[in-house]
Amino acid sequence: MKTRVWIVLVVAVAVVIAGMLLHRPAEPPELPPRVRMGYQAHVSHLPLFVAVEKGFFRNEGIEVEPVKFGSANLLLTGLVAGEVDGSAVSSFHALFSLEQRSSGKFRVYMVEVWSRDRLTHAFLTSKDSTVSVLGDLKGKRLGVHPGSTFRAYANVVLSHFLDPDEDLTITQLKPPLQVQALATGQVDALLVMEPMVTAAVEVTDARILMRNPFNEYMFEPFPIAGGVVSNRLVDDQPEVAQKIASAMYRAIDYMAEPSNRSELEQILVSYAPVDERVAAKVDFRKYWKLDQVDREAVQEVADFLHRHGILEERLATSALYYERHDYSGVPEGR
Repeated sequence: MKTRVWIVLVVAVAVVIAGMLLHRPAEPPELPPRVRMGYQAHVSHLPLFVAVEKGFFRNEGIEVEPVKFGSANLLLTGLVAGEVDGSAVSSFHALFSLEQRSSGKFRVYMVEVWSRDRLTHAFLTSKDSTVSVLGDLKGKRLGVHPGSTFRAYANVVLSHFLDPDEDLTITQLKPPLQVQALATGQVDALLVMEPMVTAAVEVTDARILMRNPFNEYMFEPFPIAGGVVSNRLVDDQPEVAQKIASAMYRAIDYMAEPSNRSELEQILVSYAPVDERVAAKVDFRKYWKLDQVDREAVQEVADFLHRHGILEERLATSALYYERHDYSGVPEGR
């Protein structure tokens, strides 16, 4: 009798334990790594907008929070402070200056490049202006995009036609003021970047004097900016850095497909203050993936900035790249 009782007790205990195991709460799924990517509300940052909206980051197993900044300098300050882990693009002037102030804070994984075949910047004048060539700007007022670097680029081009320090008045204008300044006669001509070129043409019937002058008189191609990840992320989570690059490369490929044009326009206007009419006509930027970068061209830009006193010392750019070519899970050529 006692044996039978013991058997019943053992069976009962086994049943209870089995039930507990069967009904034990499931382990919560492991959350994907979260990263913060800095951006500016500008057409240059379109690859980041596309990668977010098309789910390319999520496809790589990471969650990305886009963080908006008002300028390239503020974005890079945020990168150094750990507020963000990377960016779509930042101007090479800003990146090179940061490297000289505080080296080893970032690595470049992609490059924005200006070339003759895509409108990125231009000299403009009003449709009724008597100015027909850059030499006609003598004695005139020229509005330019702000910044010492852009002014240095402008001077190189203008020097082929006149003395930029003596023959005309140059005024730096922030983008929201550029088209209005030309339309109201505050300036006689503009040298500005897209999308303000297209905005001026569409809104005020402005006339283009010269397309892409920096490419014509300085660099062709012209690597203007770099997409970066922080060294901190590369050291602590190298696989996440790889996934960021992979997702951004997917976005670059997606942008290259003409059939995606209308969708890209809608993505752009949802992130940047660009009118739909302008978005429909603006040329989207060209980008080099890491294995496509013309590193000698990038070095030439750094050398130019040094010669013109914008960088205090000559900077060797070869050490600034993210050298991990073996992006796991990324097919060759993507």
